[in-house]
Amino acid sequence: MYNLKHTFKQVAKPMIKLAVVAGCFYFIYLKLATNTSVSWNEFSNSLKLIFDKGFLIIIFVFILSAINWLLEILKWKVLVNTQQKLNYKSALKQCLSALTASLITPNRVGDYVAKAIYYPKDKAKKIVGLNAIGQFSQLFITLVFGIMGLIYMYLNFGLNASINLNFIWILVAVILILSMSKYGRFYINRVKQFYISIPLLSHLKVLGISLLRYVVFSHQFYLLMLIFGLKIVYLPSMMAIFSMYLLASIVPTLAILDWAVKGSVAVFVFGFLHANTFLILEISLLMWALNFAIPALIGSVFVFQYKTSKALAPSL
Repeated sequence: MYNLKHTFKQVAKPMIKLAVVAGCFYFIYLKLATNTSVSWNEFSNSLKLIFDKGFLIIIFVFILSAINWLLEILKWKVLVNTQQKLNYKSALKQCLSALTASLITPNRVGDYVAKAIYYPKDKAKKIVGLNAIGQFSQLFITLVFGIMGLIYMYLNFGLNASINLNFIWILVAVILILSMSKYGRFYINRVKQFYISIPLLSHLKVLGISLLRYVVFSHQFYLLMLIFGLKIVYLPSMMAIFSMYLLASIVPTLAILDWAVKGSVAVFVFGFLHANTFLILEISLLMWALNFAIPALIGSVFVFQYKTSKALAPSL
């Protein structure tokens, strides 16, 4: 019986790794090669616009994606360091392999599971709690800027000025309720006490890193708009981007479909600015490829390299 169980474990582990990586590659291929919103020819032609802008522009676009993920890795390192020392290399492996696992799970649940398995089973709840704090910090920044963006859009575009301002506060309340229904029960009931136990300085660091990430990827979206020839004034563009990220964040979805959700929301929001629909969709797809697909492919290497939790992380 022992030999049978041992053999099963030896076979199951590489099969699970293979299934995760294969699923990641398949869904990325599916979205990039067979999506119906933007044809591959349109997308490839649009990519030529970036190359026509010159080598430095291409490098800068990729650097922004690298900074985005380096900040996310740093945020995870800061969180884990409240319990134990974690070097940057291990934090990188955990974050990117978790991204790979999260692509095919609802609301990126796989991200929680993948990070937890790097640690002993009895410490899994702490790891999940730390991950929840990191996610909540990013959501908080999205809410702050998103509400600001929605108020700006309400006051300046597409709505009759005679409509009472109570409308915007009702909209904000609805968004907050929907956000809390998506995240709130988990965060309030399971993380509250753990959240309080984390030093204030660490919370401030995590919020600061989340803010920097938000600034980076929102401006990356704006830069791609300029590269694609969408000449829209900076302030309205950024307010629309802030609104887009907030509205998209409250929609339960698979991470693999993140580009479609943000794309459809972006089309709606940028419709008030009369932006080209197809270019907005293409930018959303490119943002997804740069900030999710490529890092997930890199993470698939770490999925194959995964070993037991005891070998990778000391006990908390």
